[in-house]
Amino acid sequence: MNRYTNTKKFYSHLNKHQINTSKYTYNLIKKYLKNSKKKISSVLDVGCGCGFGIYLLALRFKNINFTGVDDGNYNNKTFFSFKNIILPNNLQFISKNILELQDGNFDLVYSIDVIEHNHNYEDFLNKLILLKNNNGTLLIHYPNSIFFDVHFRIPLIPFLSKHNHFKIFKKKINDIESNHEVNGLYESLNFINYFKLKQILKQLNYDYYFEKDINIFYFNLYLRNNNVKNLITKTLIKLIARIDYRFNLFNLLILK
Repeated sequence: MNRYTNTKKFYSHLNKHQINTSKYTYNLIKKYLKNSKKKISSVLDVGCGCGFGIYLLALRFKNINFTGVDDGNYNNKTFFSFKNIILPNNLQFISKNILELQDGNFDLVYSIDVIEHNHNYEDFLNKLILLKNNNGTLLIHYPNSIFFDVHFRIPLIPFLSKHNHFKIFKKKINDIESNHEVNGLYESLNFINYFKLKQILKQLNYDYYFEKDINIFYFNLYLRNNNVKNLITKTLIKLIARIDYRFNLFNLLILK
């Protein structure tokens, strides 16, 4: 089976959400790998989901060894659900919770929209740091849950508990979990945001920064996927993204 036929077969298994998120992962990490001044020979994708994003990266960067890990808790269709897909020689997948992984020696570790599904996100962040080598880089992309939750498209009301949010938006939450076949998604969320992460990072002795402008592609993807057509709403969201990244719907945290 040639590369084109194999990729087409892999693609045919995916739903719209998986295709869009895989494309975003591919574009984001490809940009980093192309522009990095560091020598990168090993890459780990934590929470690789369906695995198509890292699969495309492995095809693009043949001199880099890629590893994808996912336990499948919030994604019924991880790579391991697909049969007869031939992997590039520089790609492997591991089905395991990352907290069970041995400390690694990766030049680049990245995690796209996963940290928000870990209630003990401080331990999760510390583990991500341990998976990279001393000169490695960690990229964490996450939804910035301050005023709005992107998974269920509900407002986050200050000082209202997660349980009471569920009471108010129960029908919408149940409908989305049912339609997308992701039971337990709401329960998994921790509503992580810039300020919570900043508080944890103060305790760690690492150089880090938050990327400001990487989010515009993901904003456009979010608006399109969620059928946001109101011009005023679109304009306000993009304006917030450009003015102050601390209040973006999505942020990218980079630790060196």
